[in-house]
Amino acid sequence: MKLRLAATTALIVLTALGTMTAAKPTVGGGGASAQGKPGPTPPPPPPPPTNCTGAPGIFPAMAYTKDVMGKSRGKITALSTDLFIANSTGSCSLKIANEVWLSNVNYRQVGSEGRIVYEHGNGISMVKFHVTGGAVVEALPLVPTSVYEVTAPSAGIHNFILSKDAQTIFAAYERLIGTDWIDSLRTIDISVCSSNCTPQILYTFGAPYSFGSMAINDTDDRLYLNINDRFQSISNATLSFLQKTAGVWATTPRHIMNNSEVAITTEIYASTAYGKYDYNNDSVVDDVLAVKIESPSGFTFSLYDVTNCATVGAETCLSSGEATLVASGIHGDTPSFRPSDLIIKNGGVNVVDLNTLIQTQVLPPVDSVDSAE
Repeated sequence: MKLRLAATTALIVLTALGTMTAAKPTVGGGGASAQGKPGPTPPPPPPPPTNCTGAPGIFPAMAYTKDVMGKSRGKITALSTDLFIANSTGSCSLKIANEVWLSNVNYRQVGSEGRIVYEHGNGISMVKFHVTGGAVVEALPLVPTSVYEVTAPSAGIHNFILSKDAQTIFAAYERLIGTDWIDSLRTIDISVCSSNCTPQILYTFGAPYSFGSMAINDTDDRLYLNINDRFQSISNATLSFLQKTAGVWATTPRHIMNNSEVAITTEIYASTAYGKYDYNNDSVVDDVLAVKIESPSGFTFSLYDVTNCATVGAETCLSSGEATLVASGIHGDTPSFRPSDLIIKNGGVNVVDLNTLIQTQVLPPVDSVDSAE
């Protein structure tokens, strides 16, 4: 009996061990061996393109920025910002620069030369480059230059644009003087200076008035401005312009519309864009502004024809009939015109068909974007 019990016990132990061995899970399934060796390493992602030769559409057609995300002090945050240029369809992008932080790009492509200015720190920086055959001639990444850095206390730049010939920067400068914030419109001649430049004062707004976004026409002699009363918010807001005649800028703005006529918004970063558009199909391209409008349903953009808006007038251009509404209800932000359409941030970067107002996404969400026009 003892021998039979011992044999039976041994058989049970062996059977249990065999069952445990058979039940041992494999490691690294999908090609890994039972000994736990890792599977094949996935292939690395393809390298970013070095040129856009052969890409569809027009190249370059727009510039945009995207934050580089990473971990800092245990939190995911933006570590730096990449600057890209892309073709008109968004199918090909080239990274041309990287900064610790940059935003609010403004882009002009004049022939083969491109210039992009952007907010960096408490000032404006710039990159210059040349494009031929779908490629940037200069070595990438480009080395930016600091065009202007604000050093005065309680002062800063809160908006800026390039002239259409890319030779001048128009900048909105503000400084606390006593108890009032004083805004001035300043110009920087980058045809003769590209770093540590000295701005010239073009126009000073008396307190409490300030101005935000700007746009300029194709001949660089009409500068559109959003103006508002700091104390009354947007209740005293106007969309206006300064005219340059015989090389001299006007000292008094002409108002295109005011907030009592239409609910224009003039927060510091409200967006206004200028473009040429044959909206009535008469083979004549008209001067058109994309204007941010506040409505009960939120913020949208409307298009206004301002071709016939005279340099001087007692009434606003809208009330006198010199400006007319072309289209309304365009959802998005930071618009910029291209020869036959409008690009706008609305989720991603969308192209707006100006005839149907239908939007088509060409880029995923970005931080800032501007067309090359």
